[in-house]
Amino acid sequence: MIFNAFHGDTMFGGKDEFQCKIEDICKQREDEWALEVRGRLEFVQDLHAADALYHQTCSVNFRTLKQTPLAFSPPAKKAKTQAGRKSSLSESFLFAAKYLQQNEDEQITVTDLVKKMSEHCGIDDAYGVQHMKNKLQEHFGDKIIISEINGKQNVVTFRNTVRSILHEFYEQINTNRSIDEEKKSIIQKAAKILKSEILSSEMSLKALYPPPDEISAQNNMKYVPESPQTLLQTIFSGKDTRLKIMSIGQSIVQAAAPRMFMLPLQLALGVQLHHNFSSRFLIDTLNSLGFCSSYTEIQKFECCAAAEKGNDIPNFVAESFLQYVADNVDHNSGTLDGNNTFHGMGIMAAVTPGSFGTKPISRIDVTSEQIALLAKINISYYKPSESNRMASSSVLESFCIVKNENTESDFKQIVLRLGGFHTEMSFLGSIGRLMAGSGLHEVLETVYASNAVNHMLSGKAVSRVVRGFMMVENALYILFMKESFRVSLPSAHETDITEVDSSECDEIVEKSVRAIRPICCW
Repeated sequence: MIFNAFHGDTMFGGKDEFQCKIEDICKQREDEWALEVRGRLEFVQDLHAADALYHQTCSVNFRTLKQTPLAFSPPAKKAKTQAGRKSSLSESFLFAAKYLQQNEDEQITVTDLVKKMSEHCGIDDAYGVQHMKNKLQEHFGDKIIISEINGKQNVVTFRNTVRSILHEFYEQINTNRSIDEEKKSIIQKAAKILKSEILSSEMSLKALYPPPDEISAQNNMKYVPESPQTLLQTIFSGKDTRLKIMSIGQSIVQAAAPRMFMLPLQLALGVQLHHNFSSRFLIDTLNSLGFCSSYTEIQKFECCAAAEKGNDIPNFVAESFLQYVADNVDHNSGTLDGNNTFHGMGIMAAVTPGSFGTKPISRIDVTSEQIALLAKINISYYKPSESNRMASSSVLESFCIVKNENTESDFKQIVLRLGGFHTEMSFLGSIGRLMAGSGLHEVLETVYASNAVNHMLSGKAVSRVVRGFMMVENALYILFMKESFRVSLPSAHETDITEVDSSECDEIVEKSVRAIRPICCW
């Protein structure tokens, strides 16, 4: 006997339709008999050529999800073997059930438990999804809930109700225990109640990142369950403790179930720290203390935000004014071996009047290659003319590109101008160029190094050149006032502790005021 599940009269159509019919029934049963039938179908390709034998009773029992009839049951020796196999499967199932109990704060699905069981008994002997679900409900009863959480099907969670926890507590009351032991027992049961309420909350924050409008006192309080709120309100003192309750409450929720939730304050603090300080050490230190998300999570959020945003401009209309701001960035441009260099270009779009809106950001895995393809710009090479060859300004290069475009090109509508920072650099550089040979370079060298002065007068070192020009300006004003009011200044070799007559100082100030007043009035 090769196959004892269906009678010959129950065959429908060809081989494919018949096999699909049996496989559907096998998926519904998901038991040892279904595994045996599926194995026979895969082993025997042509049932007629193999002289397969079909039993009507077996067909009915198999299709109605019943067990094998006693008349066609295997002999005792085989039954003994199957009993040993069932015992082995029971051990594998208990192995998966123990894993579920040890990781109850994670979102474990029935499929995950099937894979865990296959690690113990092999893929071929592991239960199917439906059979595993039935076994879990039979083993744990009403202590578990199998539902959909964060878009994941068949997530298994424990239902530790307050009633069951309190019932367990009253059963363990022992009058012979000390006060410290009773206090510790009460705290442990209270902690179980808090964690039970946290795990049973309906917050679905792992599939989507919290939107910006959730960062408010009114919305953040809903992420802290009622029991932790009551606990923190009892502990804290002060008039307004809402912010502390929200921040510490969300830290408790995140620590109780780190793989289930993504809370707004935890993420917002990490993003703010990253924008202000760009310090991985700072973010990971606060994460280890339980106050914010990890640096890896912040990087993942930025990648997901870039992928969700793309290069579209939301709510853009024809009457809006659009301005693109671009600049290059170079990192390690002059290494010894020429490796580990980075050259990039960043472009931002500014729209007036502005439009604001929030878009949900999905928490997905995004690679750097996918982000690069989102805003890819085709690079074209334009050879500058001889007149512009000596000018390396990015504006002149951009002007060359616009000039060489066709008349019908959209580039002809672009109005080129320097950005604010580059305008300041150009202005400071023009001062250095006009004042070349005037002694300005030598004067600045009394404060800065020679190479630094070269960068300052070219407009590159902006902060230094602004401070240097202001010092030169103040020195010139002092010399001008000295000549105007015929006031003697202390020489360089005189000390700073030389006493000056107060009447002389008052006279200098009075003369200065009289000289400046007409200019101010004019």
